[in-house]
Amino acid sequence: MPFESIHESYINSHRLSLVSSLLPSSHPSLRPSLPASLLPSLPAALPPYLPPALGWLRLGASFSLSSRQCGSRRDGMRRPALAPPPFRDLACNYSQWESHSIVSGMRCATDKASRVALTLLLVLFMVYLVRNGSEDPAAKTLQLNLAEEKPAVQDNNDDLESPDTTARPSRPTPMAGLRPYTVIKNKVYYLDVTPPPTANGEAMLEHSEAKALKHLNYSKYNPEERQYLQGHVDVMVERAKQVKHACVNPPPSRHRIPNFVWDTNHNVIWCPNYKVASTTWMINFLKLVHFNDDNPNIPTDITPERREQLKYSARFGAKHYEVYKKYPSPATWQEKMDVLRNSARVIIVRHPFTRILSAYRDKMIKLKPLPAKFKFRELQKKIIKEYRPRDSPETSPFPTFPEFVQHIIDFTKDFINAEAWRKNVKCWVPFWAQCNVCSMDYNVIMKLETMSADERFLITLSDMEELKKTEGEWRHLRNVSSTEAAPDFYRQLTTRQMLDLHQRYKFDFDLFGYTLDAYLPLATDAPAHSHLLS
Repeated sequence: MPFESIHESYINSHRLSLVSSLLPSSHPSLRPSLPASLLPSLPAALPPYLPPALGWLRLGASFSLSSRQCGSRRDGMRRPALAPPPFRDLACNYSQWESHSIVSGMRCATDKASRVALTLLLVLFMVYLVRNGSEDPAAKTLQLNLAEEKPAVQDNNDDLESPDTTARPSRPTPMAGLRPYTVIKNKVYYLDVTPPPTANGEAMLEHSEAKALKHLNYSKYNPEERQYLQGHVDVMVERAKQVKHACVNPPPSRHRIPNFVWDTNHNVIWCPNYKVASTTWMINFLKLVHFNDDNPNIPTDITPERREQLKYSARFGAKHYEVYKKYPSPATWQEKMDVLRNSARVIIVRHPFTRILSAYRDKMIKLKPLPAKFKFRELQKKIIKEYRPRDSPETSPFPTFPEFVQHIIDFTKDFINAEAWRKNVKCWVPFWAQCNVCSMDYNVIMKLETMSADERFLITLSDMEELKKTEGEWRHLRNVSSTEAAPDFYRQLTTRQMLDLHQRYKFDFDLFGYTLDAYLPLATDAPAHSHLLS
């Protein structure tokens, strides 16, 4: 962007504040000529490092902008005939100052320090624009006296989460008489002013042991559906009891509403987890809204099976963020809680060890693992550099499974709360941290190990008619599943590694009733593991 354009943009939105900040303290008589409402606005409108830069600019400019060199020729370059007025005349001759850009001042600055100060100011201002956007200084997040401030859209950790929330919200500043909002990348998101019901530290939803399922009204189901639901309710109730028992002493976690898919039409609220049928159910939710049914760009001279595949492919827009757009969250905190209390709250889980293996196969042994923004290829190289000895016979360009596991063990050893996991880890965040399990009272807990039966239960329970027509489409690796491949990979680990990895995900084991029984005998030093268990 040309310097002149930057200057004009800056003058248009901060003109009088900038002039006020440049006025020497020795000229108080000049200040009354400026609107009083704008004089204190500079600290809220600019980052803290700009006032010192403006001070240097004022000091250097006072010596150089009126220099005689401005009207002369040097090195064959024509100088402006008229120099900008001295700073002491800024308030009185402001129209003259407007006719000179900062670049003109740069050309007039013969003193090296002045040129440096001007350049520094421009660079800092461009950095400020890049980091904070070009929104008006008044368009800032309002200061709320709440336990937690949240935009109406949801937080963004990764591509399983809601879009357009990766930027840091604007700095708070008080404004009265307006509905609270925040500006993110020049977009306005209104804030919920209802205080969270968890400010006292209690769970958002008290554990009910799937009470709603116990008192389910079966009259709206046909005899076959009723029989199936009645036979599977007890399974869901037992899983909910297991979670309640484990949550008596949970790890530290700030209470928050996870990044749900809010299907209010079917009264289903779902918390996605990476590597646990997340893509499968994202596609299922797109099916429920007949996504791409009328897309003219999808060929018609192909088989129905191929057309179905294209409808839900990334090529034609079937991405995770589309699901969040189709199923937005309620506007206020209270509305969210009301919907949660009257819906099936769904989470899908699997054995933590097979999930870690699935993440390894999907993210650590590909040259271009997705999503690219997570930079998994860089992580692969880092793991190899840290955990592969130089004299190792291993020549693979990808980390081995033991190297990957050791990275998880070491990297997460100091994580003491859910926030640390969500901030620093992407595709293998524990279920309890990702979905705030101990505060959400999930009443439909589906397991990948029993997915066929659990899917049928949810689809029947919520009357998802579009999903009754076809079996679930599993979009995992097309070769052997991670569950079947697990023995071959976990035989590469030592008992110590298995126990340490189990410790990192222990609360997931406790919540959902998983054990190490099938894995410890596979360790490379399995006969010697008994003394470690003690």
